[in-house]
Amino acid sequence: NGKIFPHQAFTTGFPTFDWTSKEFSKYFITREEFCRIYGIPGNHKIILLVSSFTMADYNMAKWDKECFHWPESLTKEWVYEFKADSNKARELVVSSFSKLLKDNPDWHIVIRKHPLEDEPVYDKLFENSSQMTFCPDEQIYDLVSASDVIVHWNSTVSAIAFGLNKPTILID
Repeated sequence: NGKIFPHQAFTTGFPTFDWTSKEFSKYFITREEFCRIYGIPGNHKIILLVSSFTMADYNMAKWDKECFHWPESLTKEWVYEFKADSNKARELVVSSFSKLLKDNPDWHIVIRKHPLEDEPVYDKLFENSSQMTFCPDEQIYDLVSASDVIVHWNSTVSAIAFGLNKPTILID
């Protein structure tokens, strides 16, 4: 418009969301390929559970060293309580999904844990389930792209799902 010159303008945004553009979808694993790799029947509904229970497994012995920069309002006592609530929420989510899977044999849960969570927790919670696949190392775009619906607990992955036109369910 003649009032703003190129050297005055800066591109902003969250570069991660650039990958939600349709032209980049060719770089994601297809649903069919995902099902083949993980042995999921192609006619099953794939539900991606994106876990954000980051505090559930936090080692409180590291509190003084790692959390010194947190606001004073986030006291150690508050974090202990939040940690306990996170554990309860995760157990409730997993037990609810276990029940749902029994009632829906054509559903398959794919779990992507938060990097701060312990992996063995999910192995124990879903052991011996042929309707569950644990994918801690897969690219999140591949998982979202291959899934039918995304279930999350306050995760930014929901924004990626929105960008890829995938329905999301927020666990409240």
